[in-house]
Amino acid sequence: MKIALILTLILVNCSLGCYIKDDDEKSPYSWVDPFPDMGLKDLPDSFTWGNVNGINYLTQMKNQHIPQYCGACWAHGTTSALSDRIAIMRNAAFPEINLNVQTLLDCDTSDGGCHGGSQLGAYKYI
Repeated sequence: MKIALILTLILVNCSLGCYIKDDDEKSPYSWVDPFPDMGLKDLPDSFTWGNVNGINYLTQMKNQHIPQYCGACWAHGTTSALSDRIAIMRNAAFPEINLNVQTLLDCDTSDGGCHGGSQLGAYKYI
């Protein structure tokens, strides 16, 4: 079940068509597994940052298709992910901090605005 969910999320992300992969872009960060002795069987059956001991760490949902379609999933996803990380870091304290998608669309010249882009380019800009 867990593997099926992960594969579904990957396939949905790849099929959106608004992400432009930059093959020359390599992350300057290396990843270290915080739980090297954990396997799939050790993961919980379900988890959501929307309810951790009764606390919602998720910020507002954003919709890139209102009032018209815009291929800016890269900008929406990046700002949403960072806003959620800020909420987690701040222990969901008020006020909620939501990063502005429009700033990326207007000012991040390394990406294509509503014509697609890269989350790595967005992270660099931010």
